[in-house]
Amino acid sequence: VTPEQPQPSVHDPSSSAEDQAVCLGEQEVTQEMTALIQAPFSKQRKNLKKLRLRWHPDKNPERLSVATRVFHFIQAHDDWLSHHGLAL
Repeated sequence: VTPEQPQPSVHDPSSSAEDQAVCLGEQEVTQEMTALIQAPFSKQRKNLKKLRLRWHPDKNPERLSVATRVFHFIQAHDDWLSHHGLAL
């Protein structure tokens, strides 16, 4: 069984600024994770590590809540990434 491909939250104009930022972050991450699969094998793990570091809450103290939620989104799709040979 193939794990489900990442799907970002639906953007709702009436949601809070934080929710909107999370939605945009999830959309960006979804595109990047999909692109990782198509990247040369030699760059896949390196790019995934960069993606995780960029959204890690410790690296984003100024937007801790947004970074935490987007980082959890990335982690929630570890099975999908592992299915494509990108387990870290």
